[in-house]
Amino acid sequence: MYVCRQAGRQAGRQAGRQAGRQAGRQAGRQAGRQAGRQAGRQAGRQAGRQAGRQVCMYVCMYVCMYV
Repeated sequence: MYVCRQAGRQAGRQAGRQAGRQAGRQAGRQAGRQAGRQAGRQAGRQAGRQAGRQVCMYVCMYVCMYV
């Protein structure tokens, strides 16, 4: 009886650990994907803004210099 109980506990622990690991991995992956998407969007927006500003500056400088 005692041996069976211990074996059951160990098996339960191992199964729990593995299930926990897998669930953690999946959750981590999903969270990573979402975070990556959001970061990508923000980075894209900022890059777009900066590029837009630079283009405006160059155009303004060009117009001011040559007109």
